[in-house]
Formats: sequence, structure tokens, C-alpha cells
Amino acid sequence: MNIPYPNSEERKEAINRIVEKGFSARRISGFPAMARSLSPRILFFGVKDCVVAAAAAAVLAYAAVIASAASGQNFAGLVLFLLSPVFYILLYCLATGKELQENTWEIPMSCHYTLRHLTTMRMLYFGGFGAVADTLLAFFTSQSSGWPFLRMLGLSLSSLFLYASLSVFFLLRARRASLQLLAPSAIWVVAVSGSGFLLPDFGADFFSAVPEWVTLLFAVCFCAVFLAQLHGYLGKNKEENGYAVG
Repeated sequence: MNIPYPNSEERKEAINRIVEKGFSARRISGFPAMARSLSPRILFFGVKDCVVAAAAAAVLAYAAVIASAASGQNFAGLVLFLLSPVFYILLYCLATGKELQENTWEIPMSCHYTLRHLTTMRMLYFGGFGAVADTLLAFFTSQSSGWPFLRMLGLSLSSLFLYASLSVFFLLRARRASLQLLAPSAIWVVAVSGSGFLLPDFGADFFSAVPEWVTLLFAVCFCAVFLAQLHGYLGKNKEENGYAVG
């Protein structure tokens, strides 16, 4: 008995019809609806241990910053600038690395949103968590060193959002996940620490003498760049599948 089997094109069309009938189209009603739907419980499903580990490691790094400022080291401002994004870096690398290693990257996806939506929301949460942590870091650094709080806050947030913009840049440009994860942190460490070694006096003088309003202005500008890049990343490849399954 001859049973006619569908060819690959017919199978694909049949699958598309099943998906269209079985799943509703993803929500495109705007960012507020996406933010309400993609709660932290969904975004950080299976990676809560990474958040705890990142927080613990960040506390140790921040303690080193505060200690260097309290001891009156002239390179304390450079250390603050270098280590301010550490919470963001660890959150992003640990959470994403774990999911890639365990092949669970797409588990948190719902039927309404794609991986690009999830990544965008995660980056926003990472930036928000980092901003809160860096505000506390700036406060304790200011208290221990006597430096103006607003200057420390501007330096810390400028560092955070500059690194966040660099990470989104690689999300947009690099195709390999390993480059997206490792390249921004490698470039950051080499660039900031290298400038400190090559120009130690300039780095120390610059970070200790830059006006408060300049640091805050840079923080606002880098934050705007970060948000603009995330908007571009979210809108990239609009022709991608409208469902979170495929």
C-alpha cells in the first residue's frame, strides 16, 4: 500500500498552520505591556544562583574600592571606574553562560515574546541593579574618603553605562555568543587598567579633579547611548519569527 508522504515544503507549511492556530501571536502592544509580562520570575528562571554569586563577588570587589579610597591611594578613582560595572558584568556573563552551557537559553521564553525581547529586558534589569549597587558604592566610597558623593556617583554610573553600551554593541555586531560574553569585559579591563599603567599620574589626577557636573553629564550621556542601543537591538531583524517557538 502506497502512503503519500509530504515533502519538506509541505511539512513546513503544515507546521506553520499548526503554530498559527495553536499559539497566539506575540504581543506587540509596546514596552509597558512587555515589561509587565516579562517579570523577574520569568527573566531569571533557573539562574537565581547566578544572581546570588554575582552579588557576593561584587561585594568583595566593592570592598576593595572602598578600602583603596579609605587608604588615600591616588589611584582610587581609577579603581572605582574600573570595578563599578563588575555587578553588571557578572550578572550578564554568569546567567547567560550558564544557560548556554546547559542548553537552557530558550526555556524562559513565552509564546508571546522572542529571545530578543528577553535579552533586552534582562539588560535593562542588569543596568538597574548595577545602578543601585553603584549608588551604594559611591556613597560608601565618599564616606570613607571624604570625596564629594556626586563626583563618585557620576564616575561610577559613567563607568557602568559605558560598559553596558559596549556590551550591547557586541550583541549587535558579534554573532558568536563567546564574543558577546567575553570581548566587552576583556576590552574593558585592558583599556582601563592599561591607561592606568601607561599614564598613572594623568589617570589619578583626572579622576580626582574632574568636576562633579561633568561626571554626572557623562553618566546621563552614556545611559542615553545604552538605552538607544537597546532600542536598536530590540528593533533589529523585525522579520524574525513572530513566535517564540520554531
